[in-house]
Amino acid sequence: MHSTTDVAAPVLEELRDRRRALRGEISEVGHWRRLLRAKIDLAVSRGAGPQPLHPTDPHVHEVVDVAGLAALDLPAICRVPAEGFALGSLPQLRSADSRLASYEVELRSALMHTTDEIVRELTAPSSTSV
Repeated sequence: MHSTTDVAAPVLEELRDRRRALRGEISEVGHWRRLLRAKIDLAVSRGAGPQPLHPTDPHVHEVVDVAGLAALDLPAICRVPAEGFALGSLPQLRSADSRLASYEVELRSALMHTTDEIVRELTAPSSTSV
């Protein structure tokens, strides 16, 4: 006699392994996308840096050390080295991020599907043969 539980154990283990692998890959994709977006931000900032800060709101003055903020030399702190992050690389960077985003969507869909399969396996009524 074989119960459904005997058959379900290898299926569950395989589904759990797949789910674990998908979660790991999603984590890696997220890491690469964060790096790409940071590089995009740096490239854009090199071409069109942010405007200077002008904290004028009186409520902000009560909470923030405005003098200390004004003393920061943000352009020097945030300067990108001349040899890196050219604006010409933006299309390639954005294309790579778009491809990674599509891949991430598919991975998340597969993860949800696999999770649903695990739930179905765990909640299926167990029947035993007589």
